[in-house]
Amino acid sequence: MDDFFEIIHHRYETGSLIVTTNRNFEDWGTLFGDKVMASAIIDRIVHYAVIVKFFGSSYRVKNLIEIQEIYKNDEKQPVKRGRPKKEDDQNESQDQDDHFEMNDLL
Repeated sequence: MDDFFEIIHHRYETGSLIVTTNRNFEDWGTLFGDKVMASAIIDRIVHYAVIVKFFGSSYRVKNLIEIQEIYKNDEKQPVKRGRPKKEDDQNESQDQDDHFEMNDLL
C-alpha cells in the first residue's frame, strides 16, 4: 500500500499515469486495508484525471461463457487411470479374454 502511494505521490503533478481497475473507488479502502491512505491516493489520482468508464460485459467473461457453453453439452468421457498397457500386455489380455470365452462355451 505504501509503495503504491509513493508511486502516485511522485507522479502527482509531474507526469501522466494510467490506472485501470474493475473496482469502484468506494471499495479501495477495504481493498487496501487503510481507508485514509486509499482516500489520499484517490484524491491525487482524480485531481487532474479524465475518467473513462466502459459499460458492458468484458471480453474475458464473454469468452469464458462461450467456452463453458461449448463444453457443457459434451459427453463426459471416463478418465482412464494407470499406466498405459504395453503391446505384450495387450496381447496377453486378449488371449486371456479368448480363453475365458472358450471356457464359457464348454
